[in-house]
Amino acid sequence: MVNYTVLTYIFNDYEMVREVESPSPYAEYLLITDNPELKSNTWKIIYDKDLDGLSVFEKCYSVRFNPYKYCNTDICFRIDGSMKILKPLDALVQYFVNGNYDIALIIHPSRNRIDEEYFIWGLLRKFEVASIDKALTMLSNSSYNLLFKGLFQLGFCITKNKPEIDAINTATLSLLLDLGKGEGIHRVDQTIFSYVLNTHRDGIKVMPLDDEFLHSYYIQICQHNSICEIPSPKNQIRPYMFNKRVKTIKSFDVSNAERKKITRKSHRDITVPNHDYDKNAITGALDTLSFFIKNSDKHKIRQTFLTRCFVYYGYHVLYGKYKCLFSEEERNCLANQIKSEKLIHLGIEIKYVIRHIRGEL
Repeated sequence: MVNYTVLTYIFNDYEMVREVESPSPYAEYLLITDNPELKSNTWKIIYDKDLDGLSVFEKCYSVRFNPYKYCNTDICFRIDGSMKILKPLDALVQYFVNGNYDIALIIHPSRNRIDEEYFIWGLLRKFEVASIDKALTMLSNSSYNLLFKGLFQLGFCITKNKPEIDAINTATLSLLLDLGKGEGIHRVDQTIFSYVLNTHRDGIKVMPLDDEFLHSYYIQICQHNSICEIPSPKNQIRPYMFNKRVKTIKSFDVSNAERKKITRKSHRDITVPNHDYDKNAITGALDTLSFFIKNSDKHKIRQTFLTRCFVYYGYHVLYGKYKCLFSEEERNCLANQIKSEKLIHLGIEIKYVIRHIRGEL
């Protein structure tokens, strides 16, 4: 029985077809396209003639904000064509259903305000200043507080088929068309969607996902026309949703079974990220270490703590080549954290850690 839909889209042959590695019998996989010759072994190809004559962005957003035109289920898992599915998404969808969520969205890992996103688009993507000014003027005229913290990514999303979600999508598409009138549709959809959801969120339960999902054993975001993964962004910031700090849900939160698979992984099999001399990246790794320690059972901590990544950072901050990047106060804080009551059971592992770093194991 099919319980959910996975929907993606490719227009103007911009992306290659990335086949689903392990299709679920409980899912239908739909690929919307403007190419009637497109073929796939795992996706059901849907050629939509209604999209003829539209620009590429208009085609993308017409599908993105109207997914139930194509879905045969009430739960839609929508991903960009740049993403590859590595394994069945059943556990994630079940988590979504059990939590009675209406929509699951990735909290932006690097920015949490709409004006910041426009600044980056203007600086790095050369997005037209006039279009940015037009959008920000519209927000200001609607009395929207530009300091409000809440920015979502839209390449990866789960929705429930309900009127409130349909209203958010419809309003977003309408504003994108209005802002782009005379120039084509407004291209920065995540800012407009975030504005609509931030101001019309009553009755909608949002599942806040971490960007880690795009680099997990579920899904991989790929470089253009390639199966090579795009690395996770550096310098990630603390997540906010609806102007409040929020704990994002990561892939290992979704299923106990999947969590066990992670902790069984040998520390010898994990590649050390190349973040040399990047203090923010090191701090992020240590924050992740702290999260694992505080949220794992004691018998699981050895495998988690002794993954090469965490051992690498923790040791070198306290004793090695990263020591110079951190103040004495910061190093003492880390040392005290390891010695604290919650982490005292890690003390017996310190000699093992040092021997591993020195190559004695």
